[in-house]
Amino acid sequence: MEYKEEYESWLKDYEVDDFLENTPENWEKVQKMDPRLVWTAHGTCEDPQVTSGARMYGGRCCWDTYGWHIAKKQWEIQGDIDSTFESYKTGIYSNCPSCNADGEDEIEESDTECPGDENFPECECYDGYINYYWD
Repeated sequence: MEYKEEYESWLKDYEVDDFLENTPENWEKVQKMDPRLVWTAHGTCEDPQVTSGARMYGGRCCWDTYGWHIAKKQWEIQGDIDSTFESYKTGIYSNCPSCNADGEDEIEESDTECPGDENFPECECYDGYINYYWD
């Protein structure tokens, strides 16, 4: 999966080594840090991501801030810091490789549980789709 490789490169390239949960105290901390060392972990309407900078998402549809990754290496600012950003997916929502390998099946909620396979023996898909998280 190319997204997973990008995420792993991001961890290595920026030397990401700490995570602060989204709390009022931690939000105050990250606002005082160099914004080029902070990456916001957040949800989107599609897949979870990390985005450069200390950002607070919430109450905007399905965007929500989970916390902040702290890096040792700064990300590069191109112009205004508020309009400059990079994002990397931290997971994807995709078809189950066991019961919906081609992504074409419409699995009804009433269908039996996914049988899994040798790669996913305890598959916990939902209606033929599953969340994959890199960390």
